[in-house]
Order: sequence, then C-alpha cells, then structure tokens
Amino acid sequence: MRDDPVLMAAGERIPIILQGYAATGTELKTRNQSYSAMVVYELLTYENREVFIPNRELMSKYNELLLTNDYFKS
Repeated sequence: MRDDPVLMAAGERIPIILQGYAATGTELKTRNQSYSAMVVYELLTYENREVFIPNRELMSKYNELLLTNDYFKS
C-alpha cells in the first residue's frame, strides 16, 4: 500500500476489491478496507474495480502531503 498513494498522485488507478462501501469499523486493517473507507469519504473514486483520485484539487493535496510529510523517511 505504501507505493499506491504515489502512483495515484501521478494519475494512476489502483486495482482493489471493494469492501462493500462499508466504513463502519473503527480499525481499518487491510488495504481494501482502507481504500473502501476513502471511497465512502469521497477521498477516492471507485470505478471498474479500481480506485483513483477523483479531481485535480484532491490530487494537489495528495502531492502536497507526500512532499511535506515524512512519508518516504520510514
């Protein structure tokens, strides 16, 4: 999952198996659960079994977080 945000920020789509649009759990333990929650909260879009960043404004925010956060240090 670590490389997926970088790929999505570059405009790529990531294949997943959506977990039923349910984001009710307090713990998201798997990649698919995490992305399913992000779809519910409209941080990602799900289409044709793939997730992706839905617009340029969000893509800009993802890029900003990747560049300013310690994302690559660990």
